[in-house]
Amino acid sequence: MRKLRQAGAPAAPRPVLALALALLAPAASLAAPGDAPERVEVHGDWAVFVSEGDSRRCLASTLAISETGWPADAPAGPSQLVVTFAAGADAGEIAFWAAGRAIAPGTVLSAAAVAAGFQMFTDGAWAWPTDAAADAAAIAALGGDGPLVIDLMAAGMVPVNVRFSLDGVAEALAGAVALCAQAAAAEGPTYVDPLADPGAQPDGEPGADPSAGPALPPA
Repeated sequence: MRKLRQAGAPAAPRPVLALALALLAPAASLAAPGDAPERVEVHGDWAVFVSEGDSRRCLASTLAISETGWPADAPAGPSQLVVTFAAGADAGEIAFWAAGRAIAPGTVLSAAAVAAGFQMFTDGAWAWPTDAAADAAAIAALGGDGPLVIDLMAAGMVPVNVRFSLDGVAEALAGAVALCAQAAAAEGPTYVDPLADPGAQPDGEPGADPSAGPALPPA
């Protein structure tokens, strides 16, 4: 379970980052063969990816349409917005990735769309909300007309503006949820014999670790 970020402390790592890294970074260096997410749908400026791995994850993702303010010596490449769903879950997790460029430590990323605005806490080149309720509010804000405008501070306290198109986001989110719902229905409930592993529990029962996920690949 994620913990709320305390003032001055880095945001808690999230299992979604491991999967998102496999999508965002070069697959040869970060993902084992066959583990890299596969693009299965395209809706406007958004795409839907599926990763089978240890457990199915479905992602709706888009690249920035414009970015201004990054230092000239910062790594090239578009920033990305990723919403990830686990199999059987209709609630997602949202994350922003600055394509390897460093965000000023301890700063907060502000995002605004027509529907609403939200904040993300930053850590390195990543940013994400504090908890599930903040995730839900941020994802709901994507439902309005675009663009989504993000303001952040790059390393050295340089102001940066990043814009994302919301064309196709509703269809991409619905597609990701549907794909993982189909996987959960096909797999059915998982039973773990507690006699074979005294610490194991059936899915959803006390003793299960809801934060467990794929190990974070090396950067």
